[in-house]
Amino acid sequence: EAEPIAQCLEDHGYIVAFENDGITVMDILHSGTYDCLVVQNDLFVKNAKEITSVVRDRERAERKKATRLMANEARSRNQQNILKPADPSKSVKPVATHPNQVKSLPILVYTEKVAPDDLKSYMEAGMDGCLSRPFDADALVTTLRQAVPKHMKPSAEAKAQDKVIKYKNRPFTLNSQAAVEGSSDLVAKTLAMSASFTNNEGAHNGVLQFDADTVFPYTVMDSSIDAAGQAGRSGVGGSRKAPFFNLVVCHDIFDTCEKMKIFLRPISRRYPGLQILLWNYPGQAFTTYREEQLLNNEFHAQCLNNLLEHVGPDGTGQFDTTKPFYILGYGNGGNIASFYSAFYTNQMKSLRSLILINSFSYVDPHMASVLHDCMNVFSCSPPNRPDLPIYFFSRFLFSPTYLSSVSTPLALNLYTAVHNPITLQGRIALCLGALSHIDLRNNLKEIPVPIINVQGTQDALVRPMHTDPFISKRDGETKSIHRCLQAHANNPKARRTCQIWVNSGHEVFQEKRSQVLQLIEQMAIGYHESADVSFMPAMSVDRDAALEMDMDLKKSMKMDVGTRRKPLGEKSLNGGSVEPENFEDHFVGNLTAKLGSLGKKREAMMKKYEEDEDEGLSIDERYEKENARWNTFAANANRSLNQGGVHENSSKVGKRISKYSSKSGI
Repeated sequence: EAEPIAQCLEDHGYIVAFENDGITVMDILHSGTYDCLVVQNDLFVKNAKEITSVVRDRERAERKKATRLMANEARSRNQQNILKPADPSKSVKPVATHPNQVKSLPILVYTEKVAPDDLKSYMEAGMDGCLSRPFDADALVTTLRQAVPKHMKPSAEAKAQDKVIKYKNRPFTLNSQAAVEGSSDLVAKTLAMSASFTNNEGAHNGVLQFDADTVFPYTVMDSSIDAAGQAGRSGVGGSRKAPFFNLVVCHDIFDTCEKMKIFLRPISRRYPGLQILLWNYPGQAFTTYREEQLLNNEFHAQCLNNLLEHVGPDGTGQFDTTKPFYILGYGNGGNIASFYSAFYTNQMKSLRSLILINSFSYVDPHMASVLHDCMNVFSCSPPNRPDLPIYFFSRFLFSPTYLSSVSTPLALNLYTAVHNPITLQGRIALCLGALSHIDLRNNLKEIPVPIINVQGTQDALVRPMHTDPFISKRDGETKSIHRCLQAHANNPKARRTCQIWVNSGHEVFQEKRSQVLQLIEQMAIGYHESADVSFMPAMSVDRDAALEMDMDLKKSMKMDVGTRRKPLGEKSLNGGSVEPENFEDHFVGNLTAKLGSLGKKREAMMKKYEEDEDEGLSIDERYEKENARWNTFAANANRSLNQGGVHENSSKVGKRISKYSSKSGI
């Protein structure tokens, strides 16, 4: 049956090589370069799934190799810059292959098994499409052209299509004999998402494949869309003519777009034609990503940029990026939005402003301590107790004022009411990514749009001190949103920030739900474009009071890793009674205490060993000994880096050398 298929493809201009067994197929794939692989499901020796597994493993190995090369080059460049600053007039030669540039071979399976469960298994195996038996020439050519859209095209035509197809996801394609399905149907079959996400009424839903291993879902809310995906509500004239500012939402580190969809649904229904783009960034629920991928703000900003191009006019056209829109960033999502606005806004001229809620531009020691403790708890939590990670992280979400009026169980029940099946591995990867965020303080001036910054005065995760860079690193603060927007309208080079203080904790969407909805609605309808009024006058507090509360929080919470933090039931800031310790508090407190004591014991042993070893030596002799230690460490680090390993204590050795160097006058 392979001969008629090969003949059909050759008649349409394709160059075809076909083999009868899986081993030979693997040999020719290894020795040559091909644009697509069509493989029979029950091929001899190796079947389709086994061949796909080998191909995908080989591609992952190539990406890991490229990642190591890129890391080694960056490390060498940083060392050279320390010794001799780089000449900005000279270009830096990049690595031969970027990890994201390693191509993924499209694989189509040829089979008679096309049931939904079979299609799901093919996709999970890493295949890109399905051709049903018996052979149909038109279906074969159509499916192959979808899988390899640029094959056999003249170079000029292919370049013209680059902008359109570069960021479009390659869907799992079926031939014309199977039912035609949209991305929402694909999500419903392959991801265990709620029915409200896969429901097309009032929203466009889809999945974006960023690269061969990174996939994440998105939804565009628009109440003028009917169940068929068409603008069906009369009197609106389509979303392009609706007089609203659209909205792009980047939620917090462990949140899900389903939660924000429920939160923003009243605004979407009230204003048909208003478009709201929601997405789960890699690491969150219903996403896939490479295990070695660093999920920091740089990577997530790339994903956001690709998503906006994918849903924009040059892609699917689901979200109108030619209309003015706001980016709403909450917590970690605010850091991602800030990175995107600083480095990608030139590609998106319609951005009106940033709305940041309890966001940050850098990771301070307190936040790093929280993230490290979260990683320790997540890595030690038993799989049958998924509530423990939530319980620990929620200690930093709610203000004492809120917990004094709402019971702790009720606050947790409200926080976990929406299904959010984020994995422990995803939580840990997101924490590692946040700890590796690029510091944006010196780049805030490069954000070419106004910033409306909302900060909770009792935020125990992102402390109020994080508001300072958004003001001091830009052109100052304005007293109202209207003045902030008008300053930019009058002078496009103006970089102003409007600071809004709210008497709330980090989870402001739960504690101040109505006030936040009011702000978002006002921004969407352009209320502050003409009205010069203050926002939340009853809830606002002055900056000095917020910073004073920040000092109280810092004193009331121990920041060292391994120390016991107050359970949710404690209300010491308000002078209330302390509730008895429950199982969750005992587990988390015992875990962090043990980790802290082990760390302190290890440091004490290291210090005693070094003091005993250096006893009786002069300053010069100690310096030489420390220098030898450093050289040994550097050699081991280079060896471990080549092997993919990790070494510790480099900073401590460096600090000791600096100490002896300063004493000896070197």
